[in-house]
Amino acid sequence: MRATITTIVLVFTLSVVSRVEARAWRGIIPLQTTRAAVVQILGEGTDSESAGTKYNFENENVSILYSSADTALPECARKLPADLVLAIKVFPKVEVSLETLGLMRDSVKTLPTLSDSLPTTAFVDDDEGLVMSASGGTQQIAYLPSKAERARCPDFYGDLSTFVIRRIICILCPTVAVDCPEDTEAGSKITFTAHVTVGTPAPELAFNWTVDQGTIVGGQGTAVIKVDTTNLGDKTITATVEVNGIDPSCPRTASCSTPIVKRRKGSQH
Repeated sequence: MRATITTIVLVFTLSVVSRVEARAWRGIIPLQTTRAAVVQILGEGTDSESAGTKYNFENENVSILYSSADTALPECARKLPADLVLAIKVFPKVEVSLETLGLMRDSVKTLPTLSDSLPTTAFVDDDEGLVMSASGGTQQIAYLPSKAERARCPDFYGDLSTFVIRRIICILCPTVAVDCPEDTEAGSKITFTAHVTVGTPAPELAFNWTVDQGTIVGGQGTAVIKVDTTNLGDKTITATVEVNGIDPSCPRTASCSTPIVKRRKGSQH
């Protein structure tokens, strides 16, 4: 009887070990949790219509990437059921230690600094899909599927060491900004200009503009638009651009606002 009990305990232990699950962040598990469940837990967030949704909390900023038909994703990610969480990236506003995440230094894989120009060290729990990296003092924590689950989309996840290099360290989010005049007279045409910092080679970008006042009269689809301000004295025009063609988990919208003053006497347009 004692031998039988020992055998049962051993089999149970092995079965538990073989079913390693991914680390959850606030109850959200990659390749298991859906967008609808995330909204129930966290709310809508921003960029809720895109493949990547952002959240800004007191102690951390968070980016959640979903499976979708977005062509920036590899084919296997596009073939998964839509709106499954692919990855969760957390950017702490306070310093986080390995111990805080439940990681022990002697049980994780360490990726050393890649170069003097890209000083990054990453700690990887390969089985549970948890990555903590630090670059230039900026920390990033990535919650990914377990090792077994990542096999559903090897083109996206691959080996976690490769994932860290390609999708955490080397793919730095571009900066998206919009320039506009401090003010302008009613009846003028305002120029709004989008600026995007990207790496080399630069991806092909597409610009989608919206305005809350006035009419776009030129440049839609490009980095520069002109907006007609006829009959808009004492109002303010805000132009917002969404840039497509960059990593869908990155922020890709920006806005700028220009007050419209009534036409000054003697001015001509």
